Amino acid sequence: MEEGESLFSSYAFAYETDTVLNGSVHFEPRKIIEGVEYRWEIGANTYNQPKLTLWFSSNHNNTTIPIKLVVKRNNVDKTCFPNDKGIDSLTKNMFIFRDTRSLIAYGIWDTAIYRGYNLDSPNEIIDLKFYHSNRNGSFYQNRVINLVKEYPGPLPLDISANYRMLTFKNNSQLSLHGCAFLNKNDSISIKYEYRYGTGPSSVSDLIKKEFIGKKIK
Repeated sequence: MEEGESLFSSYAFAYETDTVLNGSVHFEPRKIIEGVEYRWEIGANTYNQPKLTLWFSSNHNNTTIPIKLVVKRNNVDKTCFPNDKGIDSLTKNMFIFRDTRSLIAYGIWDTAIYRGYNLDSPNEIIDLKFYHSNRNGSFYQNRVINLVKEYPGPLPLDISANYRMLTFKNNSQLSLHGCAFLNKNDSISIKYEYRYGTGPSSVSDLIKKEFIGKKIK
């Protein structure tokens, strides 16, 4: 089971998981072998194909769905095991979290601060924070502090969230966009890029960075 669809950044990637947000989920065995039959049993539905992508609406929030993959080999060598039918199966459960703020609740938002550095300047320690602000009592805006060295912020962001991934963009002249991935050990990696003038020319340079850090609060 994979999740990782993004609206905002080419840095996003698919990752294996058994917990997802409602939305698009991809099912595919680690290796597809020619001449082997594959059957997915997802909840009450059956799909006779090696890979597929399904959409799970908010109606599935906070539910556990059994996922079973059945593999049938047509050419079976029965020399050692004459009763071998060539059928193997694996069953796992997939839990669908409640909404697109689930990742936020798991430490990348609000009170979470990550201390780390960009790979091109490991001696410059940064305390980076994503947070969710309340503006005018009703309008909420996503922001980040200390991600962009030339503009520490706070910078407003548009976001798209998966269970452990957050993609973002800023539509200002910076043209900032990137992808943050939260590991299970509370470490974070962020690949991002933006444009910023570094010389006398009016043309902005494309700057690419990768931040790695650890949750400290």
